[in-house]
Parts: sequence; structure tokens; C-alpha cells
Amino acid sequence: MTMLFVLWPPERSTDELWSTLSDEARRSVLLRVYPVATERAHLLSLVRDGRDRGATRWRRGFMRCVLAGLVIGCATATTLALFFDMFAGLVGVAFGFGSAVGAFLGAFTAAMTGTERPRDELLLLIKQATYPCRLLQYGPLPAGDTRLLAIQARCDEIDAPRCSCD
Repeated sequence: MTMLFVLWPPERSTDELWSTLSDEARRSVLLRVYPVATERAHLLSLVRDGRDRGATRWRRGFMRCVLAGLVIGCATATTLALFFDMFAGLVGVAFGFGSAVGAFLGAFTAAMTGTERPRDELLLLIKQATYPCRLLQYGPLPAGDTRLLAIQARCDEIDAPRCSCD
């Protein structure tokens, strides 16, 4: 499935892109309109906070949080076992306990704070933005879908920056 992202000036109507599609095609295409962004950091935060699976990646950050929690928990519990005689001085027990608790807390932190970051294709598109702007998201649609191709062709006609994410 392919998502199409378009940078759009806030003063222009999104109907300009819809003009190439029939009414039936419009009903079958999902459109997400992000709020107007005033600067790059603002647009990145809107994408990140949207937590949209088509626009963001989250696994890399989630795994980093889990691994960091595992290392910190393991180091803390092992230090407590070695130097303060906690866990009855059993380093093996402290190591396992600290690893499990640390990994859990890392995963919990990642889930609560969010580890989403925009996809690489979307980051390249955001670099082309002039502010204020609005991000439009069409899809998900199958790759090569005629509706998607019609919107892409219309973007090319009016020089609207766009990108596709698979």
C-alpha cells in the first residue's frame, strides 16, 4: 500500500487536487489534512504526534528504549548486588532481574512517550517546504492505482511538492 504526501499552501483549497477524481473515487480515497505548520520543527512534531503508521517509523526507537532500559537495569541491579549486598550478593539473580525490569521499563517509557519519527521519504519532502504550509496525506492505496496516479499528475501540473511512502 502506498501513501501520497503533498505539501500544500494553507491559502489554497484542497479541492484543486480532488478535481481530477470522480465523486465515487473521492469517497474511496482517504484524505488526512494536517494542521498548518509555521516552521520545520512544528511540521515534524505534527507528523510525530499524529502517530500515523504510514507517515512514521517507530520500531527503531522502541528497540533503542528497550535496550537502553535493559542495560541500565542490568548495570544498576548488578552494582547493587556487588557493592551493597542486595539480592544476597547473587550477581546472576541481580543480572536477570535487572535485565527484565529494565527492559520492561524501557518498553513502558517508549509506549508512553512515543518513539515515532517521520519516514525518510517524508523527511526529504519536509526539507522542500516553505512555511506556512499544510501536509496532505492520501491513501493507503495500492501501488500504481489510477486514483493515486491522477493525484500525482495533478501535483506535477501545479508544482506541488510530493512524495510516496510504501
